[in-house]
Amino acid sequence: MTNENTCSDNNSENSHVITFISDMSLKSHLVFSQWSNYSPVHIYSAFYFANMSKHLEEKYQTECVTRQQKDKITIKDKYVNQHRACVTSAIFASVAFLEATINELFSEIVEFPDGYYANQLDSDTKSKMKKLWTEEDISYERTLEKFHKVLSVAGKQALDKGSSPYQDINFLIKIRNVLMHYKPQMIIQSSDFEPIPITKKFNELNFHALESANKFPQNPLFEEYSPYFPDRCLGYGCAQWAANSSVKFVKKFYNTLGVEPHPALDTYGNIADFSGIICP
Repeated sequence: MTNENTCSDNNSENSHVITFISDMSLKSHLVFSQWSNYSPVHIYSAFYFANMSKHLEEKYQTECVTRQQKDKITIKDKYVNQHRACVTSAIFASVAFLEATINELFSEIVEFPDGYYANQLDSDTKSKMKKLWTEEDISYERTLEKFHKVLSVAGKQALDKGSSPYQDINFLIKIRNVLMHYKPQMIIQSSDFEPIPITKKFNELNFHALESANKFPQNPLFEEYSPYFPDRCLGYGCAQWAANSSVKFVKKFYNTLGVEPHPALDTYGNIADFSGIICP
């Protein structure tokens, strides 16, 4: 005789399912399966590394005040690699959060129909999403396209590509792609000839438009004569903008879809900003 009982916990984004199977003719067995979302880790990482970059900028600026101006280059060299690593990590984690979020939503519809978001969607939408994921296999399509397709099959209005937060995410993903698939380009800062427009376009990304939009403060470790990318662009301002924009986009997407965003989305930035942050 076999009895099977399933318990589920939907109180957090990391939902768990535990199945107990008791075979009285043999012996008792415990089968444990776990439903784990990784998007919370990604967005926590984004805010964490953004805060680390802020801490490094503050240390750099403090040290510049207390040291001679001639030592500024030496001071910058002390911080620049750690700082750039933090900013780059924040950008990567922000985009990873977006990718994980939409993949987790599809997977929840297919594998965990009692999940937080699945419970809020109608059966027709869930059926169409399941078909997209299992039959049409859109898992390898571009991140933004997957968000679009969910809204489309749900019969919802598409997100406005010409305004925030979509516009910000479009910039963010392009910045991430430039860094992930990096191809060096010659930077000419001064010449008798017209300089290469490196601050206008880099690997097909128009950084001049991003600079003109003034979406975030520039990196204080570099002077105004430094090229916009990567020097003045990749600072705490960019890192924090990346994390914030990703959260805003996901919340906008869920609101448009007609479901309530998980309350945890409002907490990750605060959780990552703690006094015990480990930073050199």
